[in-house]
Amino acid sequence: MRFTRAAAAVLIPVLLLVGVASAQQTEQPAVVFAYACSFERSENQAVARVALQSETGRPMAQDVTLLQVQQRGQTAPLSRDDVIVEPQAERPPLRLVIVLDITDTVPLVELTAVLSESLLAELLPEDEVALITFGDTVAPVTPFTANKQQFADDYLTGLRVTPGDNRLYDAIAAALDSFPFAPETRRAVLVITDSGRRVLEQTPSAAIIAQARQDKTQIYNIAFVSRDQPDIEELTTISTEAGGYTWYYGEANNTRASIALAVQGYIGQFVRVLDSEVIVRVSALNLIPDSASRATLEISALRDDASPVSDQVACPIEVLQHEIAFITDPGGAPVTGRIDIGVNARSDLGRDRTRIVFRVNDEVVQTSNASVYTFDATQLQPGFYTIEAELWDNANNTLARTPSALRLYVQQPLQFTVDTDMQVTQGGLEGQVSGPTTLIVSGSAGIVLPDVEFRAAPVGEPDRSQILGTAPFVDGKASLQIADLAAELRRLFPEAANGGSYELSARVPSPSAGSPALAGSNPLPLELEPAVIPTPTPARVVPRPPNWRVTLGVPLIVLLVALLLNLLLLRAIRRRRIQRVILYPDTIDLGPQLMTLTVLRDGVRQAHPLTKKTVTIGRGSSNDINISDDANVSRQHGAILWRKGEWWYSNRKSNALTRIDGKARRGFYLHRLDGVTEFQIGDVVMIFHSSAQQDIADFIKTDL
Repeated sequence: MRFTRAAAAVLIPVLLLVGVASAQQTEQPAVVFAYACSFERSENQAVARVALQSETGRPMAQDVTLLQVQQRGQTAPLSRDDVIVEPQAERPPLRLVIVLDITDTVPLVELTAVLSESLLAELLPEDEVALITFGDTVAPVTPFTANKQQFADDYLTGLRVTPGDNRLYDAIAAALDSFPFAPETRRAVLVITDSGRRVLEQTPSAAIIAQARQDKTQIYNIAFVSRDQPDIEELTTISTEAGGYTWYYGEANNTRASIALAVQGYIGQFVRVLDSEVIVRVSALNLIPDSASRATLEISALRDDASPVSDQVACPIEVLQHEIAFITDPGGAPVTGRIDIGVNARSDLGRDRTRIVFRVNDEVVQTSNASVYTFDATQLQPGFYTIEAELWDNANNTLARTPSALRLYVQQPLQFTVDTDMQVTQGGLEGQVSGPTTLIVSGSAGIVLPDVEFRAAPVGEPDRSQILGTAPFVDGKASLQIADLAAELRRLFPEAANGGSYELSARVPSPSAGSPALAGSNPLPLELEPAVIPTPTPARVVPRPPNWRVTLGVPLIVLLVALLLNLLLLRAIRRRRIQRVILYPDTIDLGPQLMTLTVLRDGVRQAHPLTKKTVTIGRGSSNDINISDDANVSRQHGAILWRKGEWWYSNRKSNALTRIDGKARRGFYLHRLDGVTEFQIGDVVMIFHSSAQQDIADFIKTDL
């Protein structure tokens, strides 16, 4: 317990007596005493220890007190969100020097008993105390000790009074000089006296105040009237300027016992004032350190019924580093499905004290430790979207944000099908194209879209696309009936009379000129047969008799020609099939492992995460990866494909040449990609690898 039985036995008379004494005192200024400040790196906070004291020498009521913090040199206080005040159930240990008057007018026996029972017993076990006594000389200060019982036995027991003058102010100055260097430890001096300045020349009050303020040492005085009279105004000035308080028992008709009881009551208030500490935590995000990496904070107590009081404390500040940047570049192609947006984040606070926040159009959509956000375009209205990422601490302070935002265009995917006698396969439409046909598209039911355009174009010639017709969306679906699809294609494309490869598609154009379509479908290919032209009945032919002079070499030439034609036909079929594989992705989603194509060009590496099922490579800005202006690189050179649950590579031109792991591959050739694969197109080297593999230097085979 913090109260001894002896103190409790005299509690009521002390309260009555102190009530009389308090009536003789004037109020002194309230005190905000900030004595230490440190920096907590794990929280990125300056932590100040502050004692709060009211005008009556009691703890300041925290429920009616607002603490405001402002950095010196700044024009405005810090936001309340940047300041946290934490009451302390138990303050940190302190060092206390007791300055005890032992002149012959002091009831010394009674006072030493009060010190033992009401002060030493109430201090924390870790508090250290020392003693200076004075009469006409100043005794040396005793060593600081936390053993209160030993202190009382060694230094308070057997003290004797001394006649003559006093050296009160020299003793206070000696007490200030006695503290060891420990800037984080609170220091206080408690003076108990009835003396004033007499004949002896002593340390001026100004020097005492200057040293106390420089060393951040509080001075508390307990003065009383006996046969001597203290300099109450001078003592009050010293304690006020030094962040302390002066209690004065000025009852003229006093006794040794009444003086001891009054001192005992004041010591109780002194102990409670010592315990009135709070911790003030200040976020370092908005603090500006000086050249010595410190920030001086002015901490003020604002109360409705009193003038504000403040104190300043210098706090060490460490400027922590925080970074966040996007590692995903989706390019300029419209987004029609899900895409993973990844970031690299680093903070001196550590991963467990930070969070990554993703914003879409300035609205927070994800707050977690995850460095990847999945952007789902299928659930969004078409249009442009801005994605940003921020790094927050656990107090929701923004530590860093991406240098630039990602700007994506959402395009709603449309599912294209037909209602006809033709069969819809993975390769396109098969069967008779002529006759009535209904074109049907469907989108997300919750997305509102304007009229859809149904279009047709020769395969590989999207610039020649023509509108077949338009139709409105009803409950997420739109349809267009065509009386004869083959006839309509021949009307739009005169060369279609000779047959050919065409593709059907659907799109919802943007109302803004130059903007991508609001929605679109994958093209649906079809083969159009040549138009049937009636031929006249051939004339009857009279057989010729056989020519027995035909040489035996004629049949062999015919066989060789037929074989060559078959080979050319097989090659054309293979070429057409690979073209279809390139143009028309299947329905299998991308695998869970993110892959990357790293391009090595002129000593510079550029990573391209593979977030699409078809990634085109070639010379020109129309490609997903524009690799070079080298004449050996075609404008439509190659493509990396996600088909049948695996990654593949193929050239897109019959004369395109690509070296894969050192082997030359020319023309249309599907090569399955396993693990790490090296490509060389012209003078450009590319490495296909997992995104988890950051350093690819060991995988490069080509001597660059």
